[in-house]
Amino acid sequence: MFLELTQGKFLPGCVMQNNYNGFTLIEFLVAIVILMVGLLGLLQSINIAMEKSVETIFRNEASVLANERVVQCSNLGFNDIVFDKWTTMQRAPRGAFKNYSVQTKTTFLTNPPSSRLQGQPASTQIDVNVTWKVKKNSYTHSVSSVVTTPSAQ
Repeated sequence: MFLELTQGKFLPGCVMQNNYNGFTLIEFLVAIVILMVGLLGLLQSINIAMEKSVETIFRNEASVLANERVVQCSNLGFNDIVFDKWTTMQRAPRGAFKNYSVQTKTTFLTNPPSSRLQGQPASTQIDVNVTWKVKKNSYTHSVSSVVTTPSAQ
């Protein structure tokens, strides 16, 4: 649609068409912004996944700690598991030190020692609550077990 003279000049009123193959600077900047938004979303999802992984590691350690305490109480003599106590334990799951507060509480369900009937079975419930904090959030894991004797000791 344009006419070129022999001297390399264009006729007035003719439209000159540029046929550049490639991107303009604006298109390039828009593409970079879109890529950055996508990458930031990806990095944020990785960060959230790592936080949840750490929380799961601490929860598993609390579960192990609670189960150990229940087994310790169950291995005691029936008359020796009467206590209410708080203890603080430090564990290092995967090298990250964490303080756990452990509350152990026993409740007599049948035939308490103060009025124990000879020959009657006795039952005690052991409740263990493990509490810990991760980034100002407090978490609790609870385990309960019942210990019964076939006859009062």
